[in-house]
Amino acid sequence: MIEQKQALQRVLDYRFDEIKVNHPFGWLVVPEIRTESDLVRQLRERLASHRGFDNFSTPGRALRCDFYIPRANLIIEYDERQHFTEPRALTLELYPSLSLGFDLPKWLNACREIRAHDNDPPYRDEQRAFYDALRDILSQANNTQLVRIKHGDWDWSRPDSGQHLMDIFHQLGVLDALPPDIKAKTQSRIEVRYDKNPRLARVVIAGGWEGNVTLGRELLKQVCARWPTVARPHCLVTCGALLRFAWPEGLLPGNFLSPDPKTVERLRAAAERVVRDLLESELVLTLRQVTKYLTLGVDSPMRNKVTTARNWITCPHVELVCVVDLNSEPIRLHWTGKSYPTCKQAHRLVRITDLTSHFTTLSGIGEVLILGCHDLTMFNPWARATAQGWRQHTWKSFELIAKDREPVAVLHHPHTTVKIRTWKQAWHGLRQALPSVEMYIGAGRYQEDERESSDYDNIYSILEATKLSPTLDFVAYVE
Repeated sequence: MIEQKQALQRVLDYRFDEIKVNHPFGWLVVPEIRTESDLVRQLRERLASHRGFDNFSTPGRALRCDFYIPRANLIIEYDERQHFTEPRALTLELYPSLSLGFDLPKWLNACREIRAHDNDPPYRDEQRAFYDALRDILSQANNTQLVRIKHGDWDWSRPDSGQHLMDIFHQLGVLDALPPDIKAKTQSRIEVRYDKNPRLARVVIAGGWEGNVTLGRELLKQVCARWPTVARPHCLVTCGALLRFAWPEGLLPGNFLSPDPKTVERLRAAAERVVRDLLESELVLTLRQVTKYLTLGVDSPMRNKVTTARNWITCPHVELVCVVDLNSEPIRLHWTGKSYPTCKQAHRLVRITDLTSHFTTLSGIGEVLILGCHDLTMFNPWARATAQGWRQHTWKSFELIAKDREPVAVLHHPHTTVKIRTWKQAWHGLRQALPSVEMYIGAGRYQEDERESSDYDNIYSILEATKLSPTLDFVAYVE
């Protein structure tokens, strides 16, 4: 528990200019009985009647809070197991319509299920419950927002913890109340570039990205807000792993290269829940005003790291791509995913063996080929020359299907692209193999953690090298 609280502190240190630990306030003091409000008196009396202890309150005692963010006037309390007790449930049951920074029913249920007990001193549970209640009540009375985080709900050592914290703030309505410059740390600066009459659009993220649903939704809203009125492309393409979801509990694929259909379906169902969470009705209505289709890279698990250069795969993994028909009611989703993993991925990544899933028809465009990150390598002449076994069979089968389907557009979803040469030969090979292709676009993130930024090629050169035909480009610079 101590390690998790320290990990949360590191997240706060990174996200905010200043935080105070174990912080007191002049107003956060246990009141004298004669000055208690009606609510505080009711809480104290109910606790005293619970087990007969009436000496748990020390009037005049200054209380402290776990973390305080001065510029946001925000308190964060980290509630470990010992906070979820029967006495705490008794206080929560008496709460009026306070504007709470936590889910009251969830806290009540946790108290009733965990029923922690601390008898040193004998009245310790009543004391802790009373003082927690005072923090809730007095912070609101003094116009200070208090957020409670429950231990065990999240591993705060995870690399995406910063964005998860922003997700919590968003759900509790805290994000909108943050000062503009602090709130801006969760937003993007978006540069817009477009050709005349673009038929395809893309979002290229320049900076770190961890696949958070809430921030993904905010990013798409910002993109729509910056959408030029003169451009109405048919499809907006995003990068691989724009979204991430937790690996389903207990799922252990027996064969990654040829997975059981039930394994793939379970992963797809989990990914679909994340996509539908992203696509709240307001966002869908906004997107419909600017385009017909949206593609989303959706990966699992949350913590796995994938890069173009080294292709690290540390645990069972899947890389999916979803095509969203925004104008259908309800919205229709078409799913595919990576079918041609790298050598280091092949035995840890659930491969999509249905090669026909990479093809669909989009209104206003025609037949479209959808590729996951490394799938484009099937058209790289050197990769073809060295491929053996299932790799050779896959690219040959894929080319036969593609020639039969005659796609006019190719939508590529790499995770990262910081060098022109990464996909250059593969695009050249694809155009030779599939003369029906009139347009293509790739939308990889412009960042690689293991490569110095001074070694990146110019982002505008990369944009030009990863498209064929006019495009509308949104470059989102994020922290």
